[in-house]
Amino acid sequence: MIEFYKTGDIEGLTPGDEQRANKEKLIEESKREYWKSFVEASVGKINQLWRLGGKLDFWEEDWFPGYNLFLQDIHKAGYFIYQGEPARRNAHGLTQKRFIISLEPIAGMKEIYTKEEESNEHDE
Repeated sequence: MIEFYKTGDIEGLTPGDEQRANKEKLIEESKREYWKSFVEASVGKINQLWRLGGKLDFWEEDWFPGYNLFLQDIHKAGYFIYQGEPARRNAHGLTQKRFIISLEPIAGMKEIYTKEEESNEHDE
């Protein structure tokens, strides 16, 4: 039989005591990494709305601290932002809220940010 693993060969394992002592910090770091990757992926999709059908759903499960500022920045970049009807259910059976980011105006929907609100921001 070929010997593969010997005691002490393990690499990269964080000791349990260290994980327990730093649990909250690790949770926060994990959330920040997820949110960062989500924003990067979303920007990539927004940059391809011309190819992806012109709109992107931003589901409640992906909202992060400051998501409203993220949406405002997208609006300021020339996209349309709408409050979508809650539609799908998450793993817990709860209906989720969503925003719709669109390349073009959507008939019959009201934008959550208007040009007037944007002008008022500059006046302050």
